[in-house]
Amino acid sequence: MCLQGVKLRVPSDGTAWGEKRRRANRYLLQLPVVFSWKDAHGLLRQGQGQTRDLSPCSEYVVAAETPEPGDLVRLEIFLPRITAAVRELRILADGAVIRVEDLPPASTTRGFAVVNYKSILSDHLVPISMKAEWARPARIPPRRQEDVSA
Repeated sequence: MCLQGVKLRVPSDGTAWGEKRRRANRYLLQLPVVFSWKDAHGLLRQGQGQTRDLSPCSEYVVAAETPEPGDLVRLEIFLPRITAAVRELRILADGAVIRVEDLPPASTTRGFAVVNYKSILSDHLVPISMKAEWARPARIPPRRQEDVSA
């Protein structure tokens, strides 16, 4: 699990960080990404950009509009096709924004780092605007009494 053993803290200056060092290799890949999150007013927001790098547990995204530290975000990262015989693959990830950075002054983009709590590789078309299922932790349904006794 990507968040196991990582404590996220958001200090008063609005920055965020993980208390443990990375445990996975990062890969410098610039891939198209669309993402959604709920803002401070509870409104569903959407953005698009590209990854700067990623690992099995996290991503760094560069975009014109970004969520804030502590926001939950859903990402859909589009992987390039290897051959015509292979379907288009996507990485679907839900995570928490741990850092947002302004990029060089001449740039109109910002960058943000996400630590995943859930991610899958998918070959199905899944629209980013799944409003009923926006970025939130997976919930395990309570066990029924008859399931426990079986």
